[in-house]
Amino acid sequence: MKKLLLLLGIFAFIWFGGFELRSMDVKAEEITIENVAQSSELQEGTETEPLAETETMPETYQVTGYAKWWDDKYQYGWADNTSLHPLCRIRVELIDGTDGKILGETYTTDIGYFNFQFTTDLEISTNQIYVKLYAESHNTMVVTTTGNYIGSVYSVESERKTFGLSNSLTFNVSVNMTTLTGQAFQVSQAVIMAAEYAGEMNGEAFPGVVVEYPHQRIYDGVEGAHVFFSAPSTICVTGIKKEPLIVSGKQDFYLQAYSSWDSIMHEYGHFVAYHLGIEDSPGGTHYMENNCIDLERWDELGVDAKEKGVKLAWSEGYATAFAIMGQQYFNGHTLNIKSVGDNDKSSWNIRERDYDLETNYGLLGEGHEYAVAVALYDLYDANNESGDTIFWGHQKLFDLIKY
Repeated sequence: MKKLLLLLGIFAFIWFGGFELRSMDVKAEEITIENVAQSSELQEGTETEPLAETETMPETYQVTGYAKWWDDKYQYGWADNTSLHPLCRIRVELIDGTDGKILGETYTTDIGYFNFQFTTDLEISTNQIYVKLYAESHNTMVVTTTGNYIGSVYSVESERKTFGLSNSLTFNVSVNMTTLTGQAFQVSQAVIMAAEYAGEMNGEAFPGVVVEYPHQRIYDGVEGAHVFFSAPSTICVTGIKKEPLIVSGKQDFYLQAYSSWDSIMHEYGHFVAYHLGIEDSPGGTHYMENNCIDLERWDELGVDAKEKGVKLAWSEGYATAFAIMGQQYFNGHTLNIKSVGDNDKSSWNIRERDYDLETNYGLLGEGHEYAVAVALYDLYDANNESGDTIFWGHQKLFDLIKY
């Protein structure tokens, strides 16, 4: 009996214990399958996501340089360390010559310096980069002409360069007076100085002005002659030239129209007076030392000589004073440019005469533009002379005339 019970107990242990073990095996197997399934799904999900592309980091580039012009001494072989001058406040473009894309635009400083900085994620290390200078400011431009038709703004391009392994480039660009383009850039400097002066005195910029160089209009029966203002917004500068000369054994040169800052800024003075509404000039040929009331053409025209002559003298005298004061406002005498910044109105034409605005003009009267210019200059300047103790300066004189 005991043996029988012992055998039944062993059988029961084996049966139930094995079942439990088999149950545990099943559970373990199920867990293993689930884990594998989950692991497989994760692996499949990882495999279907695309690999991240390598991004190009943006690069910052800088382009700097100077724009300058050589005066007439350069073309005559007399250049020295005073012959090179900055191209001030002109427009400059930075261009990718590979595709023609404009990478930036700026204006030169008073020392002719320009600076571009730009950032791009494009590969441009081997692209042909250059700068382009224009005879143009914010409200002035010097243009080519064909007959009475205005052409394009004068410009000059630098050489082409590549960045290579560097992120910076330097361009130094200069023009000289042996070409119309170089001459046009000097004209631009005179008219820009005039525009800047007028704008600062006025409290805001004047409208834009276009300078035709060399103009081909008929004036006094001659094609392309003289420097003159054509209302409302054009200044015409002749291209007629004179040969260099030797004065008392000293190397010197005649002022050409393009280098006659006094004349160019004088014409801008007419532009200012026109837009301020402070002149009513009949126009026509005139000379500093002549009495405008006595001009023969008044009799020929049958008009009131006194009225017309005084209006002409005022118009011309104001324009001359404006030019000389504008140059002195910007310390033009420090620029080492012939005739710029002194007290003289220098004529560019064959007579090559200087008219000193500090000189006593004697018995000249209201019909003389010279007398008007001297009177206005005396009201402006700080030099006291006999009978002249007034010093109004730039702004007060401008405001009194304007208002």
